[in-house]
Amino acid sequence: MRGQHFFFILTVLFLGTLLTTSIWYTSNDSHLEPHRLPALKKTEKRAPSVSSDNCNDCSHVEPDKLPPQKKTEKKAPSVSSDNCNGCSKVINKVLEHYSQTWTKQEENYLKYRSQLHTRCRGSDKAILTQANTPVGSKIVYDGERKTIREVTPELFRTFVKESPFSNKTWNTCAVVGNGGILTNSNCGNTIDSTQFVIRCNLPPLENEFKAHVGSKTNIVTANPTIFINNHVEPHRLPAPKKTEKRAPSVSSDSCNDCSHVEPDKLPQKKTEEKAPSVSSDNCKGCSKVINKVLEHYSETWTKQEENYLKYRSQLHTRCRGSDRAILTQANTLVGSKIVYDGEKKKVYEVTPELFRTFVKVSPFSNKTWNTCAVVGNGGILTNSNCGNTIDSTQFVIRCNLPPLENEFKAHVGSKTDIVTANPSSYMKKYGALSGQRRPFVDNLQIYGNSMMLLPAFCVVKSTPLSLQALYTVEDFEIPIQPVLLNPEYVQSLTDLWRSQGLKEIRLSTGFIMVSLALEICTNVHLYGFWPFSNHPHGFQPLTHHYYDDEKATYFHAMPSEFKLLLQLHSQGVLRLHLGQCGEQSLHVVPWKTQKYSAFLVSSG
Repeated sequence: MRGQHFFFILTVLFLGTLLTTSIWYTSNDSHLEPHRLPALKKTEKRAPSVSSDNCNDCSHVEPDKLPPQKKTEKKAPSVSSDNCNGCSKVINKVLEHYSQTWTKQEENYLKYRSQLHTRCRGSDKAILTQANTPVGSKIVYDGERKTIREVTPELFRTFVKESPFSNKTWNTCAVVGNGGILTNSNCGNTIDSTQFVIRCNLPPLENEFKAHVGSKTNIVTANPTIFINNHVEPHRLPAPKKTEKRAPSVSSDSCNDCSHVEPDKLPQKKTEEKAPSVSSDNCKGCSKVINKVLEHYSETWTKQEENYLKYRSQLHTRCRGSDRAILTQANTLVGSKIVYDGEKKKVYEVTPELFRTFVKVSPFSNKTWNTCAVVGNGGILTNSNCGNTIDSTQFVIRCNLPPLENEFKAHVGSKTDIVTANPSSYMKKYGALSGQRRPFVDNLQIYGNSMMLLPAFCVVKSTPLSLQALYTVEDFEIPIQPVLLNPEYVQSLTDLWRSQGLKEIRLSTGFIMVSLALEICTNVHLYGFWPFSNHPHGFQPLTHHYYDDEKATYFHAMPSEFKLLLQLHSQGVLRLHLGQCGEQSLHVVPWKTQKYSAFLVSSG
């Protein structure tokens, strides 16, 4: 079977490295000083694409100058004691077990490989990664079992994101020690012809050595003894190729239930943000509910740090959106069962093909953004002049593939880092992508290389529609990055907000995004969140979306999600913008707490 010897070779490497490290610990303790790990390059630290080789105890087989030997054939003859001062006994014993004619025994190989994979999991655990060793973990030294080191954020930053060996198998691997037996061996071309080459302890490969040991290298070990004795400095792993599927670097915005808050036509009058009390003349009795909203909406808004941290802590502890909001290869393995959040009795098994579409790791892990704009599509954005204000934030999330060009840009902006895409948003307009897909692709170009969030596992019928959108993006090779919403995260959010009094059967995608923003963003601003049929300033009638003529549906009742958002605004947790932004951009007002300083972002 091709490539099945990989895990055995990997184990040989680590056995050798362990022995070398143990020897070094006992002989060089007095020379070891802790030092700060090298800083990362600005590019995201990722494990290079490598094959999985290994090598033996390199500390015993790496002379700098290879000893002069006569050119020998591979088959070793029986030796006498005349040539090696009595060593013939042990060497002849070796030769008894060494067969020149070698045949792979598949059954034996699979037995060892199975044991290594089951008990050791080298493919996932051989190296420290951000996926297997989080901040705060205790690392126990394998050579000094009573000594531990806690993983600090600085140390964690140096770990690669995930193991380069996960779900990979290579066909041919060459593990190259540094023994003198390689002198005049002419093995260089043979070694370099293998798919992956691992070498030990930074050996010399140039000039007279190349013909005998080759030069191709995919992994090279570097025990500290090499640095101490030869003053060699380690180098960082190379950045991944651009073609590797990666989650884009994004900030953490969100939006409310966009289907309820995105009317098309804009109110005619230019209004100030402060909402006056309104009469019932313009909205046929809707003034009661809108005036109730205005009672809770404060023009002078101040962030309440204690309230914000309380909600953020609950979201991080109970929901873990930074790691679980989207399906990744780190949190959802092949063979996992995905439970639909809208149909609890339905499950979907993760196949290798579906697994391939997942991003490697969450783009939100260990990241925090200062300012986030979550943009709904409500008609309240018409003539709002909020475009520049929205675009001035670090990260912008939008809902359901809204139009951003031409007459809309000045009022809603164009910057996009995440855009949600419920199947309903393209099912009718683009025929569920079952026919011509070019118009859909052309319209996605305005979002650049943002993330397109697909709720593929809300209900069963959403799965093929979401995957069709994902495959369309792949087929046309456009820069937008499709990602899949994790239904397990949605369920945890539902449970949390129910405990806060929200009784929705299922949270809207937009409210889910608001929750994510509260967890990973310091200052969250909401725009276009107004579900009512009339504007709070002047009571002009509004359409449902800023880009169409559909009428708004809420007249005499306050939607429960909007009510909760209004509560969070009043408590200083997030900022809900209901008025005109004008030409001014965000004003940054410094504020401080006992633990740290930051900036409070407000609009004039």
